[in-house]
Amino acid sequence: ISAIYDAGRKLPVIGSVAAGSFCEAFDEFEPGDAEEWMEAPGPVGPHAFILKIEGISMEDKFQDGDKVVIDPDLEAAPGCFVVAKRASDQFVTFKQFRVEAGEPYLYALNPNWPDRVIKLTEEWHICGRARWKITDI
Repeated sequence: ISAIYDAGRKLPVIGSVAAGSFCEAFDEFEPGDAEEWMEAPGPVGPHAFILKIEGISMEDKFQDGDKVVIDPDLEAAPGCFVVAKRASDQFVTFKQFRVEAGEPYLYALNPNWPDRVIKLTEEWHICGRARWKITDI
């Protein structure tokens, strides 16, 4: 069982490209490893980080530039939003995790997205589950 840290802990804000690094070594990040740090909006696991959404594949729910708390210590369940990494080219993406007919998939919400469904093969690794979307008001 992982420790849960209280709200207010500073989390690094990273883009999808840098998220690939967090999939392997999220224990080793220091304050200089991210340009921006934000307080966690609620309890998070010890390896949590904030992902800055890049692109439009998850519109309308997530916009380009939105910030989402990703917690690698939470198990991904069908319907959750996850960060996943492809081993062959280190490509990282933020999608909805779904299971259909017993097969796992990554799913883009934007109906106009060209590669809307990605079958999760052994080449893919789920790095963490989304916990909160951070909204500026």
